[in-house]
Amino acid sequence: MLLPSLAWCRSAHAVVRHIAVVSHNKIEMLRGVSSLAALRKLSAANNRVRVLPDLSALHFLQELRMHGNYITALPANLNLNIRCVM
Repeated sequence: MLLPSLAWCRSAHAVVRHIAVVSHNKIEMLRGVSSLAALRKLSAANNRVRVLPDLSALHFLQELRMHGNYITALPANLNLNIRCVM
């Protein structure tokens, strides 16, 4: 399953704009994540993601939860100052 877009988060309640939870959905790719500039927490655990997208535009990202996926490599530009659960 491909995640077509996370644009729905931008129009949701203010709390949701800062947190995206898409865990347990059999997602293979995270599309549209980089457009959520105010995102502070992203949980996409227990899916089928193999490659992390470029997250360098997410300057406010503090927590990334990706455990239970099939990730084989991390992007070179991954901010190591965030809390990561892989």
